[in-house]
Amino acid sequence: MGIGIALFGIFIIYISTNQADWNEVMWRLTTLILGLLLILRGILMSLLGDKLYKLLDVFERHYYKLTIPISVILISISALVISRDYLGEIPNIEECVSTGEIEIVCGVSNPEDMVYFEKEHLILMSEFGGIKPYSPDNISGSFKFYNINTNKFINSNIEYGANDWGSKNCFRDKNSSFGPHGIDLVKRDDDIYQLGVVNHVPNESIEFFEVDLSKLEPKLIWRGCIDAPETAYFNDISFKNQDEFFVTHMYSRSISIPKWMLASLLKSNTGYVYYWNSKDFQKVNKSDGGQPNGVLYDKDKDILYVAYNQSDEIRRFNISKGEVDSNFIQSPDNITLKDGQLILTALDFQPLDGLSCLETNKNCSLPFSIIKMDADSLEILKKYSYKKTSFGLPTVALLIENKIFVGSFHSDRIALIQER
Repeated sequence: MGIGIALFGIFIIYISTNQADWNEVMWRLTTLILGLLLILRGILMSLLGDKLYKLLDVFERHYYKLTIPISVILISISALVISRDYLGEIPNIEECVSTGEIEIVCGVSNPEDMVYFEKEHLILMSEFGGIKPYSPDNISGSFKFYNINTNKFINSNIEYGANDWGSKNCFRDKNSSFGPHGIDLVKRDDDIYQLGVVNHVPNESIEFFEVDLSKLEPKLIWRGCIDAPETAYFNDISFKNQDEFFVTHMYSRSISIPKWMLASLLKSNTGYVYYWNSKDFQKVNKSDGGQPNGVLYDKDKDILYVAYNQSDEIRRFNISKGEVDSNFIQSPDNITLKDGQLILTALDFQPLDGLSCLETNKNCSLPFSIIKMDADSLEILKKYSYKKTSFGLPTVALLIENKIFVGSFHSDRIALIQER
């Protein structure tokens, strides 16, 4: 038995150290220590022989004095492993310099979500401000265009048109501020581009803008809004058509950092998906999960995709059949669709790893991945993983021709990654 335990210890040491930079990952380091302890235990069992029974007798007489501290230690180690993951260096990347395989373009503020206008070669992005509990209060943001041919950012002018796309009791004027988060685009029956925006400032709402690209300087024209239900705290939106849409409700508006951390560690349900049917909000069946984040509706197949950031999964809802499938992805965010493939971002670290970045640095190079997934089977087709680069904390990835354009909720830059 002692030899068997020692051999098992050697095996899990191999499992924990079989890749480069293994010492930068918490679970690999703790598994290595566990393997060493198993080897030591196996050797002691082999050497002690019959004397082992005397030790067992001592253990039995002092059972609670020994097992309670041991249990506390093991539970603490378990909590540490699921709250911390990355132990490596987080280099300072405040200087706008591209590194490795990632090209960066600076000159934007927190480009959290993006939509693409193919004919004009323009990306429109929401410049995220901030929300509770990560910020003391909801903070206003803005919008910006990016020309993929010139690699230049273009400020977005906002005008105010007729209030005819939203609710009659929802108003904005030239003095209004916006706190944009997730965005989506639909072409209306009259060929006008309609932009839907999850908005946190001055109150929780869905805002609608007409996107006018007819002039040299693109602009947004406000065309209405819909106030959120009192309990809703939105994240992302996806249109079903010009009058109907899906939107994710993350968690309670009153949530605190300790409650958010506990929900993240326990992978507990914090929110769900709403469907706006042109009259009121309805909860989508079976959509409860840990911080619902990105949402994408494929109107050609009547399929809804939802990313659950805290419960680490992508869920696929077959609306007409009422069927739900899912697959594991660590901390996914927004979802985009290209040629039958889902393109999404994933954070390759645990909650406690990111708190220091949010408090001190504008840019953070914590590990992340860009994932291509089959939209029908949810099979992972390709995964690009990065760390210690000039970019981090990604939230959205757009595949345009042979480049992936990546935005972030906490950054002054976007990333350009050559597809391979």
